[in-house]
Amino acid sequence: MIQRRQSLYLLITVIFAFIYFFSSPQIASISGQVKDNNTNETLRLNYTETAYIDQQNNIIGEASSNDYLKFTLLIIGIMGLLTIFLFKQRKLQLRLAAYLIMFDLLLIFLVFFQHHTATKLFTTYETSWQYFAFLPFILPVLHLLALRGIVHDIKLLQAVDRLR
Repeated sequence: MIQRRQSLYLLITVIFAFIYFFSSPQIASISGQVKDNNTNETLRLNYTETAYIDQQNNIIGEASSNDYLKFTLLIIGIMGLLTIFLFKQRKLQLRLAAYLIMFDLLLIFLVFFQHHTATKLFTTYETSWQYFAFLPFILPVLHLLALRGIVHDIKLLQAVDRLR
């Protein structure tokens, strides 16, 4: 179970998903002139919420909460954990790993959609991406490696069955 490579890949993705779900690290910082009151403010995008901060780094208010992003991170974490423990049912494990890749692509879309909707609040803006924004690009690679390991196990068992 744990000694298999795909289980380690899935465990890493589960750890990433739950850490990002519970800690809500910053994705990007968008600073510029707000459309409504023509003042310079900074919008901090996190994985779970978006907050306005002023020039002295005081939080002015919360702009929005991204429940879809939180839900997607939770699904990735739970499905990844479930996929690890389904090592005896390889066909189901293969299907769940494929679904995880689809949820990873959804996570990429949601992160950039949140950034796009946040930039609509500004007339002129400048974005600085944090390194936490690149998690959605790491997860599909790890899930593809896990999927490849599951396919390798299925082929290995089929070859052993032919030898009997």
